[in-house]
Amino acid sequence: MTSETRIGFIGLGRIGGVMAERLLKAGYGLVVCDTNPEACDRFRAMGAEVVETPVALADTVEIAFLSLPMPSVLKTVCLGADGLNGGRKMKVAVDLSTSGPAIVREVAAIFEQSGKALVDAPVSGGVTGAAAGTLALMASGSGEALDRVKPMFDVLAKDVFIMGDEVGLGQTMKLVNNMVAACCSIASFEATVFGVKAGLSADRMLEVMNVSSGRNFATMQKMPNSVLPGTFPAGFATELMLKDVSLAVDEAETSGARLWMGTAARAFFEHAVSQGYTDQDYAETIKILESRAGVEVRSKP
Repeated sequence: MTSETRIGFIGLGRIGGVMAERLLKAGYGLVVCDTNPEACDRFRAMGAEVVETPVALADTVEIAFLSLPMPSVLKTVCLGADGLNGGRKMKVAVDLSTSGPAIVREVAAIFEQSGKALVDAPVSGGVTGAAAGTLALMASGSGEALDRVKPMFDVLAKDVFIMGDEVGLGQTMKLVNNMVAACCSIASFEATVFGVKAGLSADRMLEVMNVSSGRNFATMQKMPNSVLPGTFPAGFATELMLKDVSLAVDEAETSGARLWMGTAARAFFEHAVSQGYTDQDYAETIKILESRAGVEVRSKP
């Protein structure tokens, strides 16, 4: 693709900014919109066009990508007074956020009345995966819309999964994935705290678990790279994990498949946020468990 192919991007935050930059470097002419002036200035300096409102962006490009923090923000960006739905040129919007199936179906139905399509395509892999282009992307929507955006997906993700032509299935898959990640993380955190309290080495426990049935993303990635060194680099904010888990619990209850472990995970992250863990990576919530037990899960020199 060349810069003659212009696409839009709304939401230049921690992960959105990285994905937008990949698209720009891949040769797409980028039109961006964000409430953060500094983020806009950075992209302007890289050659992107900056517009003030989503509707202005939808008057400029046929395809718009969205990376937004909350479902309420998605609804405002798409359907608000200055939202994408009012634009004359845009034909396809791609929601890369974790918004939940209910809201994307609502937006898609209203878009359809205006001759627009919504593709839901949440991603997994964090900022590191976004920077490397190794994200997993779970997409659903009409075949025609998916065909139009597939070349951009290949810039953003290593693994692209088409979940179906029903909008919302991509979102459901992302909620399933994040629910598993949340539950495994909490179980791994508290079990390792228990082991340290009982006299085991944190490093040795991870060695054993990672070649045994207890291995999961937390034991293989989060704990060795974040918890054991005590660095807790920013990755996925605790308040966003709470949002995703809450969406999953609510959606499951609506569908009649109530979640036991999911409900417990939501309660844990609600407590963590109430204790001030918001922007911090969710791995840092292990400190709550460490404080209760009077130990720290760290590598020994």
